[in-house]
Amino acid sequence: MLIGMTFQGTTLQGAYSIFIFLILELIFIIDLEHQIIPDSFVFFGISLVFLFLLVTNHQSPITNLFSGFLAASLLMFIHLFTRGRGMGLGDVKFAALGGMVVGLNLSLIWLFLAFLTGGFIGIILILDKKAGLKDKIAFGPFLVVSIPITLIWGEKIIGILLLH
Repeated sequence: MLIGMTFQGTTLQGAYSIFIFLILELIFIIDLEHQIIPDSFVFFGISLVFLFLLVTNHQSPITNLFSGFLAASLLMFIHLFTRGRGMGLGDVKFAALGGMVVGLNLSLIWLFLAFLTGGFIGIILILDKKAGLKDKIAFGPFLVVSIPITLIWGEKIIGILLLH
C-alpha cells in the first residue's frame, strides 16, 4: 500500500492531510467573514480527495464520490425546500467535499454534528442578542469544524447511538 510511501521527507498521507486542512481552514475563514464558499477551493478539494484515494487504494473513490453526492443532495433538498433562505448553494457544494472526506459511513454523523453545533451557536447568538431570528449565519464553518470531530469520534458516536 502506498500510504506509508515517503514523499519528499513526509508521507503521502501527511501531505494530503495538510492540504485538506488548509483548504478547510480557508473555507472556514472566507465563509465566516464573507458568507461565501469559493467553488475553486471546493473543486480543488474534491479533486485532491479523489486523486489521493485513487493513488493509495485506501478506499474506493467511487464510494466516497457517492458519499459526497448524498451529503450534497441532502443539503440541496434543504436549499430547495427553503427557497435558498435556509441553505446556500456554497454549502451544498461543500457538502460534496465534506462527504468525500468523511466517507459514506460517517456522512450522516458529520451533517448531524454540523447542524447541532450550528443550532447551538445560533441559539447562543440569539440569546446574547448578537443575532436575530432572521439574520443569516454562515453554515460553512460548522460544516468545517464537524469534519475533524467526525473523523476522530464518529465511530464512537455511532457505537453509542446503536447501543441505545
